[in-house]
Amino acid sequence: MNSILPKDAHDDEVPQWKRLAERKRQAQDNSIPKEWHLPADHAIPVNPYEYLKTSGLLTPEEVHITEHTEAKILVYRMISHQVTAEEVVTAFCKRAAFAQQLIKCCTEMFFDNAIEQARSLDRHFETTGRPVGPLHGLPISLKDVFDVEGQDTTWGWVSLIGKAAHRHCPLVEILISQGAVPYVKTNVSQSLMMTDSYNHIFQQSLHSHNTTFTSGGSSGGEGALVGCRGSVLGIGTDIGGSVRFPANIQGLYGLFPTIPRIPLDDSGKREFLVNPAAGPIASSLGSIEFFMDSLAKGQPELYDPACSPIQWSWDLAKLPQKPLKIGYYTYDGYVRVQPPIKQPSWTLFKP
Repeated sequence: MNSILPKDAHDDEVPQWKRLAERKRQAQDNSIPKEWHLPADHAIPVNPYEYLKTSGLLTPEEVHITEHTEAKILVYRMISHQVTAEEVVTAFCKRAAFAQQLIKCCTEMFFDNAIEQARSLDRHFETTGRPVGPLHGLPISLKDVFDVEGQDTTWGWVSLIGKAAHRHCPLVEILISQGAVPYVKTNVSQSLMMTDSYNHIFQQSLHSHNTTFTSGGSSGGEGALVGCRGSVLGIGTDIGGSVRFPANIQGLYGLFPTIPRIPLDDSGKREFLVNPAAGPIASSLGSIEFFMDSLAKGQPELYDPACSPIQWSWDLAKLPQKPLKIGYYTYDGYVRVQPPIKQPSWTLFKP
C-alpha cells in the first residue's frame, strides 16, 4: 500500500503539485531493484528494443524468454517443465524495469508481488500437477486505468497520487483466477484524451524502436512496453484508437473488441456517445487470440454484469473463404463525413 511520500529538502522552492509528482517518480524509481538500475549517466539509445536484446543487461535465457512473441508458447513451456513461472515473470519484470528507465513506459511497478505470485503458482503446479488456468504463469501488463489492489490509479492526475486501490478491478480478478500474473501498470496521456502518453506525473513515454518519436496513446505506455518486449501481452483501453494507434505505430497487434467482451468499469457505469472497450496489445496475432479465448473461459460475466457470455469463435477468426463485404454510410442524419472520405479514392487519385 502506498504511504505518505517523504518531504524533500527543496520542497519550498517549487509548487506543491510538482513536489508531489517528483516524489512519486522517486518512489517509482525506488520500486526497481538496485541490481536492475542503469547508471545515472546512462545514454538513451535510439532503438531501445534492439539495445535491450543485445546490450547484455539480460542473460541469454532472459532474452530467450522475453523474445517469445507467442503467449501460448510461454505457457506451454511452463506447464511442460521447460521453465518455471518464477523464471518467466522475473525475466519480464527485469526487462520492463530497464525499459522504464529508457522510455518511461510504466506508472506502477510491483515486481516483488508478481514474483511471489509466480512462486505460488510454481508450488501449486508442483503439488497438483495442474496449471491454475489457461494463462498459468503468464505475466500481463495493464494500462494505468485498471485498479490493482495497493497500487495508485492516477490517470496522469497529480491529485490521485497516494490514493491506492482497495481491491482489484474485475479484469484483474479474472486474470489472476486464470493464472496470469500482473506486474506493472503503464503510462497514459492525462485523462486519456490524447493520442500520446504524456502527463505531469510520469512525463513522456517514448517509442520502443525510435526514441525520437513518442509512443502514441492513450495506451502508449502499454504499446511501448510490449514493443520493447518488456511484456508479451498488455491490456489497454480504446474509444477512438487508444489501443490501435500505439500498436500500429510500433508494429504490434491491437484489438478493439466487441464492447461487452472484456470487463471495463467505465463501460458499465457511464453513458457514452461511443462506448469504450478494453483490448489487448501483443507482438503476435496468436497471442491476441489466445488471450481472448482464455479470458472468455474465465466467465467475465460473473465478475462484471456489463459483460456478455460470449465465447471466442475460432471458426470466425479464420481467414474468410470468400471476399468480405463492407458496408458504410456517409451521413447518419446528424453529421456528414468530410469530402475526402465521401469521395471514393479511385476518383480522387486518377493519373
